[in-house]
Amino acid sequence: MRYKEFGKTGMQVSEMTLGTWGIGGVGWDDNPKSVRQDAIRAAVEAGVNFFDTAPAYNAGAAERCLGEALADMGVRDKMYISTKCGNVFVDGVTYRRDGSAAGIRRQCEDSLRNLRTDYVDLMLIHWPDPNTPFAETMAELTKLKEEGKIRHVGVSNFSQAQMEEAEVKRRLAQEKLDSYKEQYKADQDACSILTPQMEKRGKIIEKHAKLETLYKLLSGNMSGNRMDLETFVQRYYLEKILYAANRRFSDMSAGQFELRMVDAANAGKGKNRGLDLMVYSNVTGKEREVRTLSGGESFMAALSLALGMADQIQESSASINLDVMFIDEGFGSLDEHSREQAVKVLQELAGGSKLIGIISHVTELKQEIEDQLIVTKDEKGSHVRWQIS
Repeated sequence: MRYKEFGKTGMQVSEMTLGTWGIGGVGWDDNPKSVRQDAIRAAVEAGVNFFDTAPAYNAGAAERCLGEALADMGVRDKMYISTKCGNVFVDGVTYRRDGSAAGIRRQCEDSLRNLRTDYVDLMLIHWPDPNTPFAETMAELTKLKEEGKIRHVGVSNFSQAQMEEAEVKRRLAQEKLDSYKEQYKADQDACSILTPQMEKRGKIIEKHAKLETLYKLLSGNMSGNRMDLETFVQRYYLEKILYAANRRFSDMSAGQFELRMVDAANAGKGKNRGLDLMVYSNVTGKEREVRTLSGGESFMAALSLALGMADQIQESSASINLDVMFIDEGFGSLDEHSREQAVKVLQELAGGSKLIGIISHVTELKQEIEDQLIVTKDEKGSHVRWQIS
């Protein structure tokens, strides 16, 4: 068998080609399928490597017969298959031209299944479709070619004038496609340049959004929020005071309570002006308002805040030393355990350089305080005396 190049396709095909119009089965070839497939095998053994078929040959029966025979022989990759599209065998008698994009794609997919292959080497437009623009047909065939489902495109049953017209339209379509590809490449180049700039701009926008949110928050213009700059700054220092206060409050309450500010998101809502405090219970894991504290708990919270404020003032200003602190009453509302814890905290403070003075009528405190300034009153007036341990 001699072989030659098929046009400009690069395919080296046998000079003799087997057409499969006559092996479409009942009504086309009444021989059993085994005989029809034997003919295909004989052609392959004789060196034929090019087969022509079409889905219009008995509604795809010829394609199926050819596909099964080549698959059984395991020679598909050595063969060249030409099939067709644009001409649909409707009811065993009539044909319908269909060169629409959807029709071309559907026929191609059907042919691939019939032929048991992933691609066809040559797809021919079987007949011109007067109802579909040729450009539409070619555009879909070009897509299928780019997808690797067909390798070459041709025409069948076209007149010379129709072929010349098709070539003009093909060339125009190719030029348009090349133009799109050039534009796409230009867009990609522009995108590669702009992407880093857009990422940089995105970071700037994100930073600006944070600054804008902060500005609205500080100016009291945040939706549902009326916290002003003064309150914002006060919250900053109150947070530091609470950090110091909670160390004492935790000791006094045996680790039960700690003070927390309301969330910034809720600051300014209703009667809240951003400095309201909540009490968090380590026992229940819940927050509640400070006004729900008992008298003794309120005293411990107030004492802790006072001590925390003193710590913060000294930390913020090295020139200020708060060496003396007087506490007036409050101990009477504490139970024995809480009172002992509060006094223990004050004794630890007094053990340093601070002088802690407690003004109280609670008799039980006398046993806890070593140095006392005792004030008594009689008909002659008030009298004071020191009791130093």
